[in-house]
Amino acid sequence: MAQLAVSPTRDVSANVREVTDEEIAFFRENGWAKLDGLITPEFAAELLGVLQGVMGTVELEEQDGSGPARDPKAGKVLDTGWWRDYHFIARDDKIEPFYSFVFSKQMGRNAQKVAGRDVPIRYSNDLAAVKMPGPVGTANDATFAHQDMPSLPYDRVGAHIFWIALDEVTPERGMMRFYSRSHRLGPLGRIDPPEPSVVDQYRELIEAECELSPPLTLKPGDATIHHNLTIHDAPPNTTDKPRWAYIVAYVPSDIRYTGAYNYNFENLGLERGGYLEHERFPIFYP
Repeated sequence: MAQLAVSPTRDVSANVREVTDEEIAFFRENGWAKLDGLITPEFAAELLGVLQGVMGTVELEEQDGSGPARDPKAGKVLDTGWWRDYHFIARDDKIEPFYSFVFSKQMGRNAQKVAGRDVPIRYSNDLAAVKMPGPVGTANDATFAHQDMPSLPYDRVGAHIFWIALDEVTPERGMMRFYSRSHRLGPLGRIDPPEPSVVDQYRELIEAECELSPPLTLKPGDATIHHNLTIHDAPPNTTDKPRWAYIVAYVPSDIRYTGAYNYNFENLGLERGGYLEHERFPIFYP
């Protein structure tokens, strides 16, 4: 497997800590974990300032949710009806310090610990996930309960998501909730609104096997990780401030492409059953 070139321009090692063995053990048991102070508050504030400068004032027409819409003022931004997303601020637009953070040795090492296998780490996705304030509606509605894996063209588990608070995120501002141990249930199917959520479709099973996480509040720099089979959702943002979060997803390098539909993988010439050998998905660690 080829290791495609990435060229971070900044050393962020002083701003990112290593995930602990205790956090990994909690993650293995529950399918998610809270990571207090994964990045420093100062670094979170810097990321937030850059992100707000790029997209904080952009107004978009309503989109249908089928894929990212290119806005000339702010890269890839998408109003899906659940949040306002800016896709690939690191990968495509290489905006610093997002680019150096996502492709840092520190995050690569953390991703390998979470994956739990001695294989190189491949980048999968990054996006700002911003729920806007105000009455429940277009860009601040509840996020329906779902698993990530059924919507991804991957042939195995091992993908995982770091969800990082760039500002304080409270339950009222749309903080995620997790169904502990739901990663042990296997894939429960792709769910697209207005279909019933995965919890509604498997309620008896989930109530018997899982437990909803307690309400979480994240300070700037705190994060969560979750398994790509962990069921999660989020309430609407009913406050008067946006919810500023940044998501980074990594996968083991030996994951293979199934050909299932996902906008991030379309028209790339990937071979079904082959590795993700494309510049969009570089192996960057070690």
